[in-house]
Amino acid sequence: MRYFCVLSSLPTGYLVTNLSPPLENITSLAPRPKVDGRLNQKLPEWFSECVVRIKTWIPPILSCRYEKDWKRLRLSAFIYLIGVLLKGDGSVFVAKSRRTLVSGETVTYHSHAIQLEVSSLEFATHFNLKCSLALGRPLVTVRGPDLKGMHYVTYHDKAFGQWWAGQKLATLKPFIEAIPIDYLRGRFDSDANVHDYAVTLCGAENHREIMEYDRSLCVKLGMRTGPVSIYDRKGSQTHIEGRLVTRTMDKLRFNVNAGDFLRTVGGLAVKERDWKLRSTIQGRAWTPWPERLRLRSIELSSKGLPSGEISKLLKEEFQADVPPITIYFWTRRGTRTWSEFKNGQF
Repeated sequence: MRYFCVLSSLPTGYLVTNLSPPLENITSLAPRPKVDGRLNQKLPEWFSECVVRIKTWIPPILSCRYEKDWKRLRLSAFIYLIGVLLKGDGSVFVAKSRRTLVSGETVTYHSHAIQLEVSSLEFATHFNLKCSLALGRPLVTVRGPDLKGMHYVTYHDKAFGQWWAGQKLATLKPFIEAIPIDYLRGRFDSDANVHDYAVTLCGAENHREIMEYDRSLCVKLGMRTGPVSIYDRKGSQTHIEGRLVTRTMDKLRFNVNAGDFLRTVGGLAVKERDWKLRSTIQGRAWTPWPERLRLRSIELSSKGLPSGEISKLLKEEFQADVPPITIYFWTRRGTRTWSEFKNGQF
């Protein structure tokens, strides 16, 4: 039997750019696991009216405005799923299992698994809801934590696995750009950190194309965003879980202004990161920089100086600690004026 979302039952106030229920309403519903690691997941009210079970999964057809299988919340969950699976913490792979029949014969079964492996129970719970909606399957049990403190969410769907195997960034862009905010939520939930009044998305050199694309989406949505840069070189060493690991490629990252991120994308599914994000900007007032600093920055930028060097020169000349990301925004994207800030146009 097939069940579909009921549009009339959806919460009011949802726009095409913000179709997910409020994040705090989801993360706050996740209780801590019992000793055996099982999670008795309480569902939000809106979930019961959404898709429960689909016999055979098929991808959405964006050109079909009234496609009955893909209503708003389910499409939103699907695009979030893309963000988690596309070079994030999620993965899609062919799983093997063996079973011995009564006759004594051993049979090998293959299935397409969609799995998330993370240390955050809140993120695992959030992903479980989204995956259930997107795949049209009942919720699964969040397993863990194991000895490493990891939680696991695993779904099996052959149709989705075969479809995903043929996808690349170019073929996924039409889905992503339909609701880019949900895609960015998935990406930042997977690979972001919060520090120094910025949300930082991290990746590796083989993710550069996706990182540059993610950055361009942030800029188009009006968020102050720094360039994609290398923060850890190939060949450097670090300790991970007691093992000495040598980097085989450069590590990349870019920063997004924390206030812009919170206003545009919303919170993060990882409870600790979300708390840090909100506490970082709490009580922080925006003070416009003097016009002479901006003009001097533009003058130095026209001579080919990077934002970091301009920041140092401004400190020497004016004793002003202007962040490089602010200078970058002045010189590359233009800046918001005090009147726009005062009127809430930011």
